[in-house]
Amino acid sequence: MKNTDAHTQKIKQLLESNEEANFELALQLIKSVSPDNEGTGMLAEVFEIITETKQKRMACLQNGVYAALRNNATLNFSELHMEHLLPGVGKLTELQHLYLGHNKLTNLPNDLVQLTHLKTLDLNVNQFRQVPLSIPQLTRLEQLLMNYNSLESLPENFKKLTNLKVLQLYQNQLKDFPLVITELPHLEVLWLGANVFSTLPAEISLLQQLKDLSLYNVPIQNIPQQIGRLSNLRELSMKYNQIHILPSEIGSLWRLIALEIDHNHIEKVPESIENLRKLEYLSLRNNQLKRVSSGIGQLQNLKSLHLDNNQLTELPEEIGKLKNLEVLSVENNQLKAVPPALYQLDKLKTFNLRDNQIPLKKISEVHRQYPLIQV
Repeated sequence: MKNTDAHTQKIKQLLESNEEANFELALQLIKSVSPDNEGTGMLAEVFEIITETKQKRMACLQNGVYAALRNNATLNFSELHMEHLLPGVGKLTELQHLYLGHNKLTNLPNDLVQLTHLKTLDLNVNQFRQVPLSIPQLTRLEQLLMNYNSLESLPENFKKLTNLKVLQLYQNQLKDFPLVITELPHLEVLWLGANVFSTLPAEISLLQQLKDLSLYNVPIQNIPQQIGRLSNLRELSMKYNQIHILPSEIGSLWRLIALEIDHNHIEKVPESIENLRKLEYLSLRNNQLKRVSSGIGQLQNLKSLHLDNNQLTELPEEIGKLKNLEVLSVENNQLKAVPPALYQLDKLKTFNLRDNQIPLKKISEVHRQYPLIQV
């Protein structure tokens, strides 16, 4: 052990100057007095100083002072404008959460495979065109975030990530639905929005643990009947697609809490929607709906209902049964009246009726019934 009190005092003096050049000298001195040239043996108080910001932690990595970072469970190197992550991260074998978002990375060093305890890897907003070779080897990974990249496909060995629970691939260039995803048995969250594939395969039903499925802004036209087998699904978003028909099997998603199907070409909602008794949020904006099923009255937990920009000429009396409804928005339809049953909704806070064909007299009546809410 080459470390001495004199060396430690000199290191502290260099660090106290707050000058970048002296910080680099302090790191070099730390290495020179350690038995393994990686900073091992240095006092904890010194490590606290040299790792107090993400820039300083990156400097420790760049200078090979790995001991300062080795006991960290979490490292955040996001927003550092990095084009390359230097080798050496693999020496931080206790790492569980690594955040590298908002950089300019196109690949990762191969020594990342040594992070056998890694659970979270954030690569959002980078420049990856393919999944780095090291990622499928991280078999304990539970969260992989690669939103806003340029991925065109996923490798076949991606299925090794059998512990993956969260996979976010929003805003990439996936040309086909990556079937390898369906071999991830513990997946709970899947975001595939803003990609370019046009077919949602029946194999989606294999993801039996899925709770959150986002297909926002994907040019799919058909939803397979097998989607009804995703019995654990809580949130389903299919906004800005090309969907014309909702299969009746959607009524089998009895655990669903939020359903978004805005900006499609749907003319009617299947009667089976009445089975979604746990639904709290339902949005069908910007479709071609001409009527709302009376079965909607069965959705006793519904809090928000959005039907703006459709072709509705009336609302069913059964909406008055939605005792927990807080928001009802039907802007820009062809409504000529409001069913009296709506006045029974004593929890209603927002009632948007703009741009319909309702006479002013009727609007005034709504104001009298709901003087404290937005109409």
